[in-house]
Amino acid sequence: MDDSSSEHSSDDLYEEEDYTEEDFTLFEMCDNELFDQALSKLSSSSSSSSSAAQLAKEVFDRKFDSTALHVTLYGRGPRALVDAILEASRADRYKRNVLALKDGSLNLPLHVAATVGCDEDTVCHLARHHPSALLQRNDANRTPLDLAKRYFSPVLPMRRRLEALTSSYTCYLAQLTIHLHARRLFVSSNEEARPGKVKSKKRCLRALHVLGYFMTREVGVFRHILSFAGSVRMKLKRPSKKRKKPGDGERSSEAAK
Repeated sequence: MDDSSSEHSSDDLYEEEDYTEEDFTLFEMCDNELFDQALSKLSSSSSSSSSAAQLAKEVFDRKFDSTALHVTLYGRGPRALVDAILEASRADRYKRNVLALKDGSLNLPLHVAATVGCDEDTVCHLARHHPSALLQRNDANRTPLDLAKRYFSPVLPMRRRLEALTSSYTCYLAQLTIHLHARRLFVSSNEEARPGKVKSKKRCLRALHVLGYFMTREVGVFRHILSFAGSVRMKLKRPSKKRKKPGDGERSSEAAK
């Protein structure tokens, strides 16, 4: 009995491998909250192109349906590390955006920042580099602003800034959508009209529906769109009639004879 116990407890059978911090991947460093080591790894590998490409691959690697940026934000890592991860992602050969990657719960990095209550500057930085994340929803059908309202007080600067960013981006997106529809209604229909070609009535009706909605809900936006549409119609070039030069009529009559 003693022999078997001594045999199982021998060091030869259970040899533990020694891991150093240099053997950790970027995700493992951020997951274990080794933020200083991760920042030094990102800064040291920016010199050579091969190491930068390898590091960009680690930035986009997923583990447990998360990326290094997700776990960094969950651990409330420093702003310098977030900037370094975004800078390293630019060396990706496929030109992907790390801020557009979602975790297992369909959370973007901006969702994570709004959930854990990151500082105001970090939230603004993430929103400016990927503004469409302000209106995207996770698997619980919540936007980053919904998460901030759920977990934090209205007096928090991060929440107030997130409300301002969401409101401004929503207004911008609405105006852009109306501009595109107005251009299709007032410009494209005139430019594409040719003899014998039937105009697309569905396209005009779709634009009219959008304009009518904003006329009833947002009078200011509707006025803005009408002014845009009016200026565009004035800029349209009408086909000019060619003037006959003196003597052209006489030459044509002589040629006819």
